[in-house]
Amino acid sequence: MKQNRESDLARRVDSFVSNLLDDAGLNVRNVKVQKSRADFVLERASGASDSDTQDSREIQLGMLSAGQRNAVILAPALAVAENGPFGFMILDDPVHAFDELRVDRTAKALVQIARARRVIVLTHDERLKEQLLAASVDVDVRSISRNSSGTLEVLSADAVWRLLLEDARRLFGLGHLTPLSTSIRGLCRQAVDNALRLFVTQQAAKNGASPDAWLGQLDAVNVNKLSDRFSAARRPGIDAAGLNALAKAKALLTDYEEPWNRAAHGQPSQCPGKEKVTEAELDTAEAIGETLTGTHHV
Repeated sequence: MKQNRESDLARRVDSFVSNLLDDAGLNVRNVKVQKSRADFVLERASGASDSDTQDSREIQLGMLSAGQRNAVILAPALAVAENGPFGFMILDDPVHAFDELRVDRTAKALVQIARARRVIVLTHDERLKEQLLAASVDVDVRSISRNSSGTLEVLSADAVWRLLLEDARRLFGLGHLTPLSTSIRGLCRQAVDNALRLFVTQQAAKNGASPDAWLGQLDAVNVNKLSDRFSAARRPGIDAAGLNALAKAKALLTDYEEPWNRAAHGQPSQCPGKEKVTEAELDTAEAIGETLTGTHHV
């Protein structure tokens, strides 16, 4: 019975190690469970050389990079969560020192586990937050901070593009004078660009592709023109609904692209009649974000 449990655990741990570290070609064998601890042997996949023996393929943690070591340590925790006795799982900064590929795969693994139990993740890594928001609609994001009296506060946190627009609206409330217009428009530009990145990440997740590759194509485009970045976001694999959302958002962009692009470089608008920012611009930026990400504030 114990041997069966060890074999099952070995299979699941090996699956997570292979998924998180397939670029390193690592396998797990000889899992031994003893009360509150478990040991296993990490090795390079067989077939690298005909002269390799099982012992010569063994890998020590010190031979791996920091990100690879953390992935090896994380894999057993993810493996036991699937069939563990608890209805929840708590992880503290699980993607420390991870590259984009491992952040993407960790997010997908967490979403899979979250189908059967509640998963709580503590992290300061915006990449993981972005990936989780893209991979699942059932994500509740909170920020934890310490106020002036030293008390911890847990507050609801929104997507980055909404937070940027909140800042823009606060500035607008101070009076839409020309000196503030450039700053407000710069925030609108950042918000729209962030929503576009989230759109690309969501579409990559739907296609089972690496968001890193799709975002890399987006970021290779001239950052001076938002319309060029919208064009770069359109690529094979995006479904009809996604293409429609992208086209609708790009159409909304038309009236304000010039002042937003200039504001991104700290320059005032040169368009007649657009010297000062308007509330309609903020509303349009929000509409673009909602169109791209499929969200709406009630």
